Amino acid sequence: MIRRAGGEEGRAALRHLAKSKLLDKLGRESGLLLSDADLERRTSDADAEARKGGSPDGLAGHLKRARLTREQFKHFLWLAYVQETLTRRARFR
Repeated sequence: MIRRAGGEEGRAALRHLAKSKLLDKLGRESGLLLSDADLERRTSDADAEARKGGSPDGLAGHLKRARLTREQFKHFLWLAYVQETLTRRARFR
């Protein structure tokens, strides 16, 4: 694993981690809130989209194949919400 840290794959992972941490911090500093109900609705929407796309096991199957927990997925939904909201705010200033 340590051998790959200096390679392109390792650098890409570090960039992703840095961007994720920055988005999380910006969201919290901006006072953005995403209620549990909204988060659950977005999760259900993702499940419905996966099933509509032909995945009989829906979101659960995608998460299993990606080796992500439901909590990790919800964290990524939070980050997507932060990015979407901050981008929208920046566009209309």
